[in-house]
Amino acid sequence: MLHVAQISFFSAEARDVRLEDLAGLLCGPAQIVRFGSSGTARLSIVLSDQRRADALRAAFAARNVTAELATTECGSTVLRTAFRRDLVKLADQWANGAVKSVPEDFALDGALLGMWVLAAGVPDRRAGYLLGL
Repeated sequence: MLHVAQISFFSAEARDVRLEDLAGLLCGPAQIVRFGSSGTARLSIVLSDQRRADALRAAFAARNVTAELATTECGSTVLRTAFRRDLVKLADQWANGAVKSVPEDFALDGALLGMWVLAAGVPDRRAGYLLGL
């Protein structure tokens, strides 16, 4: 018998929200960039629909982060933060040069998983959710 361990969504609210929970977005399609040597970074994510934007804006606000909606040249919705000093640590952890890379000591928990689902989760009757990269 094959046993597969799964992280529980029920643990998502087991602790207070943290800025570091935004790393769950980086598991999926989000990007984080530093602004030169200014000591600031910006988190952005291209979204497939408005409902995700609304849910993520609320998640950002719960972490005292303001995010603005913008539209790309091709008409996609982008949610992005301003360049902020408190995002530099996250940028440093997830960037390997110009490439997004999962940190060596990364540990997925319920809050991070919840953010990933908000950003890129698609319900699947066989697997529960498929999570976009």
